[in-house]
Amino acid sequence: MPLAPGNKLGPYEIVAPLGAGGMGEVYRARDTRLERTVAIKILPEHLSRDPVRKQRFELEAKTISSLNHPNICTLHDIGSQDGVDYLVMECVEGQTLGKRLEKGSLPLEQVLKYGVQIADALDKAHRAGIVHRDLKPVNIMLTATGAKLLDFGLAKPAAPLVSGATLSVARPTTPVTEEGIVVGTFQYMSPEQVEGKELDGRSDIFSLGAVLYEMVTGKKAFEGKSHLSVASAILEKEPAPLSVVKPMTPPTLDHAIRRCLAKDREERWQTARDLEMELKWVTEPSSLSGSFTTKKRSNLAAVYAITGVLLGAALVAGIASMFRAKPAYAPVVRFSVAAPKGQAIAVESPPQFALSPDGTRLAFYAANSAGRYELYLRSMDSDGAKLLPGTGNTMNPFFSPDSEWVGLYSYDLSKLEKLTLSGGAPQPLCEVAGGTTANWPEMGSIIMAMRGQGLFRVPSTGGTLQPIVAPGVMDEFLRNAPEVLPGERGILFVGSAGLASQNDIVALDLISNKWKTVIQQGVNPHYLEPGYIVFGRSSSIWVAPFDAEHLKLTGQPAPVVNGVLVERPGIGVEQFAVSKNGTLAYLAGTGAEAQRQIVLVDAKGVAKTLTEGGKPFEDLSLSPDGTKLALTVEGSTWNIWIYNIIRKTLARLTFENDNRDPLWTPDGKRVVYTSLRNGVYGLYWRPADGSGPEEQLLSGKNIIYASSWSPDGHNLAYWQFDLQTKEDIWILPLQGDRKPYPFVQTPFTERFAAFSPDGHWMAYESNETGRPEIYIQPFPNPGGKWQISTEGGSRPEWSNDGKQIFYLTRNELMAVQIETKPAFSAGRPELLFGANYFTSGHYYDVMPDGKHFVFIQSAQQSDRPSQINVVINWSEELEQHMRANQAR
Repeated sequence: MPLAPGNKLGPYEIVAPLGAGGMGEVYRARDTRLERTVAIKILPEHLSRDPVRKQRFELEAKTISSLNHPNICTLHDIGSQDGVDYLVMECVEGQTLGKRLEKGSLPLEQVLKYGVQIADALDKAHRAGIVHRDLKPVNIMLTATGAKLLDFGLAKPAAPLVSGATLSVARPTTPVTEEGIVVGTFQYMSPEQVEGKELDGRSDIFSLGAVLYEMVTGKKAFEGKSHLSVASAILEKEPAPLSVVKPMTPPTLDHAIRRCLAKDREERWQTARDLEMELKWVTEPSSLSGSFTTKKRSNLAAVYAITGVLLGAALVAGIASMFRAKPAYAPVVRFSVAAPKGQAIAVESPPQFALSPDGTRLAFYAANSAGRYELYLRSMDSDGAKLLPGTGNTMNPFFSPDSEWVGLYSYDLSKLEKLTLSGGAPQPLCEVAGGTTANWPEMGSIIMAMRGQGLFRVPSTGGTLQPIVAPGVMDEFLRNAPEVLPGERGILFVGSAGLASQNDIVALDLISNKWKTVIQQGVNPHYLEPGYIVFGRSSSIWVAPFDAEHLKLTGQPAPVVNGVLVERPGIGVEQFAVSKNGTLAYLAGTGAEAQRQIVLVDAKGVAKTLTEGGKPFEDLSLSPDGTKLALTVEGSTWNIWIYNIIRKTLARLTFENDNRDPLWTPDGKRVVYTSLRNGVYGLYWRPADGSGPEEQLLSGKNIIYASSWSPDGHNLAYWQFDLQTKEDIWILPLQGDRKPYPFVQTPFTERFAAFSPDGHWMAYESNETGRPEIYIQPFPNPGGKWQISTEGGSRPEWSNDGKQIFYLTRNELMAVQIETKPAFSAGRPELLFGANYFTSGHYYDVMPDGKHFVFIQSAQQSDRPSQINVVINWSEELEQHMRANQAR
């Protein structure tokens, strides 16, 4: 009978049930004497009457009490009351490995850490003559201090138990046996356990191998539709090789797990200690927190035989020397770089990490719990990453050719910057528009691409942007991710004919000023000697033989690494980087579609979800009555959709081309949006109910984004990029000749204009002070100008009554009280709540009541990657793969 909260067993007061299994129920309880929380395991009443079961229960108590190990659950007490037999154990807080595996595979670093701890715990048990017999993910608890081995409810001494006729049963010949003979969970049983043979510690080693396999791959080693089919797989089949399921798994770990899973126990690791040392061997060749693998282990084995110990410091120095003088045969070394504690690796397109050309340094952005990005630097011969000060609100890192500088794009300042790695503040290079990616091929100049503007060159000491190609060349392409080829003969870049069209890898000949597509459907290109293009496609890293002199492929592309994270499938970039000397860094993951929600947030920051089922939402605009949302939905093309908040329906508004950044008209009848068609940007509008065709309002060569309507619908404020004056605010009259004119046009960046509800004032963002701030000035005739924000600000919005301005910092929503009569005045900015939501484009709006807000909510922090996988001398493997591919 289940126990209710408040029931007592001796000095222990039941608090709540924790779970139940074949060998008993488990409860959280309070030890009233020592005032501590414990776990109580109870043998069910119907089993207490069974002498065999009760003997096993008593045996469990003796088993656990004899084990004192940090990775084994501790037994505190044993008791019996009113016919209830119970154990009192340590209450282990955390998450079972089984629950964690529901999310997929574990990072390599965690697999090795937990594997070593579990093997060590088993070694302790086996030395005490105890076999667990039911090792599986749900019996392993992951805690803040590591793994804890739970539930020795099926444990028994390694020697046969002889205690009477009740335990003398015939040894079965089939996998399906009487209860009490074959015990454990089928998918983790050893072959001898399935066959009902006598067990020893090597059976636990097989089970641990099955658990490790699942930790690495996220898939069970042995599967089937029934116990019989699973048992058959265990007895007769081998699991898919790790090199197929997880190609980047170190071969040494693959070997360790395959040996665990040998059908013949004589061919397995003979002790858990052997397995523990093997797993430690994978992790300990350096103080780098990760796992290392070499292609010629025999060489290292010889060193071990001579020295008898692992010389960690010497190996670190050896790895460092590999960068200074690459030997004729360079070993492949793998490890992982973890984000700082409590942070996650930033995931954006392009990747927010970069390798220095010599492969000795990795720069990466990490996001804290508030979503703030900061840049960290990890040297390959050190054991930790260090923060680079002054890098908040920057992105898109790239290294100088001497590996001593890192370049950055500051989106707050709309500037390209550089930072010396020896210390100091970032130094400005030039002013640029958003979406800037760059490449630093030589010390004298930097090549950069600006979204929708083209390819440019700027001196690495700073200066004026110079277009690389003549006007009109390649106007049909958006260009990004430039990769300068040897001798600066040509440039590889990613070209897209639309805002979200198919990405192709294009080569520009700098001598002839001609270009051609060299790879269809590819992103993030890197050139690697002696002649390869490494690029991303379909959640994989691909390679293609390439003649850099004639700018053409010399063979067919082939995938070489699978399971690479893509932040935005279809339009996003596979998350990897390659150094000039062949080091690879990448984020493991998939190309799953980004699932974002629309949330309604009150003035205290309490949020509730509006949409049912996520989609890759990008931008939003709220209808004047607050009942509908116009949204950008990402895909093979970006298009505008309308979400009815009341009816909870989502309907598509645009179907052709690439369209984004919607904005409702004041009467709620139309939606205006930005579109790129045949290399020309334009503003279009269409009836919100889809009842009529679209109409073009404006076109031009520069990026154009609709920003705000005057309340009478007579004027549309928009902002556009200009190479000389950066981003400026313009007005398009919807009456008369419809001739647009600049409203704020300076050498600084001005954007995100917002008309006041009475139409007499304009709020906007400008970086004239050196960082984005919010300003207000009269409309239509510019007069005085007032700075509203005090510590940075972006994306202003008015309340419907015109008495408040809302704006964002990087992670907060602020509010300022406004008075316009009899004279203009503004109060002090006040924090409403933290706004750690999706931070791209127009991602929030204000409800008509001025007390609620709609936001796009991005993936949870816990879902983001916590480590970057690194493969030193990856080019060695790459060349082997290409030779094998050519041989086929």
